[in-house]
Parts: sequence; C-alpha cells; structure tokens
Amino acid sequence: MRSRSSYYGRPWRKLRITLLNNEPLCRICGQPANEVDHIVAVDAGGTDDPSNLQPLCRSCHAAKTRAEHQHPQASGTLRVVVVWGPPASGKTTYINTHKRDGDVVLDLDALIAAIGGDRHWVRTPHWWRIAWDLFHDATRATLTYTPERQTVWIQSGNELSFEADNYGRPIEVSSVRIEASPATCIKQAMQRGASYDSSREIVEKWFKTLRVSAKS
Repeated sequence: MRSRSSYYGRPWRKLRITLLNNEPLCRICGQPANEVDHIVAVDAGGTDDPSNLQPLCRSCHAAKTRAEHQHPQASGTLRVVVVWGPPASGKTTYINTHKRDGDVVLDLDALIAAIGGDRHWVRTPHWWRIAWDLFHDATRATLTYTPERQTVWIQSGNELSFEADNYGRPIEVSSVRIEASPATCIKQAMQRGASYDSSREIVEKWFKTLRVSAKS
C-alpha cells in the first residue's frame, strides 16, 4: 500500500490540478470541487487512472470516506445480471420472478419515478439527465460494496457491459434479453396507465434504434 506522502508529490499535484480544471464541480452535489477522490479506494486496489478519479467537495468527500470505513469494499466475485429489452416488455416481471431475498435491483424507470419524473416514459431532458447520473452513481456503489453472496439485477433498455477494473473486484456478468413484439409492448404500457401515443412513440423509437445499431 502506498504511503500518504505519495499524494503530496509533484505527479499527484499535477494530476489533481488537471482534473479539477477539467471538471470543477462536485460530481455528487454540483458544488465547487476542491478534492480529488479515488472512486475505488487505493486500499481496495484502485489506481490513479483518471477513470478512477472524481472531483468532490470537502463535505461529499468526507461523507464518502466515512461510508467506506463503515462498509468496506467487497472483494469476492459478484454476480451481475443485466435484464434488457424494449419498454414494457416484461423486464420487471422477469426480475421479480427470478431474484432471491437479499438481491439488489437497479431500475432506471423506478428511479425516474422516485425523484418525481413520469414513469410512463414522458422523459424530459431534465429528468433524464438527473436520473441517469444517479443511476450511474448507484451502479458504481452497488458493484463496489455488494457482498458476493448477493446478485445484482440491472434493468436496462439496452445491453450493458462492465469492466471489473473499475470496481476493484471480479465481476461475473450475464445478460438476459426479454423478447416482445412492438404490439405487445404498447399493449402492456397502456395497461400500466400510459397513453397510446406516448407508448407507441417510445416503443417504436426503441426498435428503430436497435435496427440502426445492428446495421452499424
């Protein structure tokens, strides 16, 4: 383990100044940043690579440090299942059927609803940006601290991949695609309270994006 004196040397000071100049606001609260934090702690195998660094204000940095001391980073292999597919295809139903007690579920749609957005895909850029940033932070924290005896289920509109080096531990990722036709998705969205027009718009957009991605 490196001594703390290494963080007062010229290379670290230069890296710190560069990061704060490029990203001057705290990544958690948006206030002016004055600390550079290791996302995966050095003691847990984190490095000084820029992808493992983030700007934080002093209060957020202190809170994160306290949390790390209270809940040490896990080291065993973590099982992650990404359940993905079109909107209203049955991803939540699949997860609820297969998860075990104690498993962790990350659901972007549920997060949008929790912070005040519209679960039925009326996603303004404002709500979408806030929800996505929170989802990203929640995913990083979950994959870093969840004990290996638990499974993390991630519900997503598209297939995701994760680099184990970003979390300081081995990660075993599997992917489950939920197959459903556009007509089925629209019908199920309307059963949940969405209008026909909004359901059709978001479902058709998903399938169109998938076709474009497949051709590229």
